[in-house]
Amino acid sequence: MTILAGAVSAQNIGAAGAQTPYDKFFNEYYFPHNPTAATAAGIHKFDDKLEDYSKAGNAARVAVLKKYQAEFEKLQSDADRDLVLSSIRAALLELEVIRSWEKNPDNYSSGISNSAFVIMSRTFAPPAQRLRSLIERERKMPQVLVEARANLKNPPKVYTSAEGLYRDRSRTVARHWQLFRGRCTEGLQ
Repeated sequence: MTILAGAVSAQNIGAAGAQTPYDKFFNEYYFPHNPTAATAAGIHKFDDKLEDYSKAGNAARVAVLKKYQAEFEKLQSDADRDLVLSSIRAALLELEVIRSWEKNPDNYSSGISNSAFVIMSRTFAPPAQRLRSLIERERKMPQVLVEARANLKNPPKVYTSAEGLYRDRSRTVARHWQLFRGRCTEGLQ
């Protein structure tokens, strides 16, 4: 999916005119609903955004995915269409049946950590610009934890017993984050 997503250029995001179904899928669903993936793919329109982890956000994703599923099922089968359709079906399976957003607390902590890491680890813009995007993402992180508390329903022990592992990983991310912010703020007033 990442390879196919890379084929959608940053210039096409939000562009009007004749878009292929693939352009529309990535421009209207995939990147807006997955801003961390957009940043990783080199599309920086969403650098100040975080994924919507709310129950309403998940319901909205399901509705849009079902719309695109119906559209892609009408297309002639080929490798690209089948790849996108498989990705849509996998996302729907996750959101509607597996529902790890109700079971796995790591989805939330790892999601926001990865969102910060993607901004910190790539040199697509000057440090001060990346820092502004990172700060905007940081401002949204407490709400993700609020959504986690609202969404999680008695997570299985397998997801909660590795607390030490997650805590250590979070400390490592925090150290990298502090180093990055220190480098970015050097020379700023």
